Amino acid sequence: VERYGAPLRVEPSPVGLTPLQEAARLGCLQVVRYVLQAQGVDHAAINHRSPSTGCSALSDAAMRGHAGVVSLLLAAGAQVDAPRKDGKTALHCAAEQGHAAVVRQLLRAGADPLAREEEGRTPAELAEVWHEDARAFLLAAEEHQG
Repeated sequence: VERYGAPLRVEPSPVGLTPLQEAARLGCLQVVRYVLQAQGVDHAAINHRSPSTGCSALSDAAMRGHAGVVSLLLAAGAQVDAPRKDGKTALHCAAEQGHAAVVRQLLRAGADPLAREEEGRTPAELAEVWHEDARAFLLAAEEHQG
């Protein structure tokens, strides 16, 4: 794109994903950085959610444990508690997959450890079965907030 002077297409693809979402989902830190710089601080683009699932670049990166991408998105103004269609926030996504480092990042950025998804579960409840390290951060945050 940059080498040939081609414009960066920021509108969603036919399936509703933006280049930022695709790069975040895949953990392509350099591409995420480039897209953020190319589009500037465009909060609508940073927080764009897929029409079918409600996933954002942040929730996709959190679900896959891409801590560097999560850090860039948070610094660019990604909404930390924006829910997907199933009510899960990025914190739910990271907790459910056991990404303790991302859980810690999101909590430091102000994510709500008491948020409930559509079935009424908190991030700690989603982490409870398999991910004790992520759950420990969440329980400490719940205790601090509650």
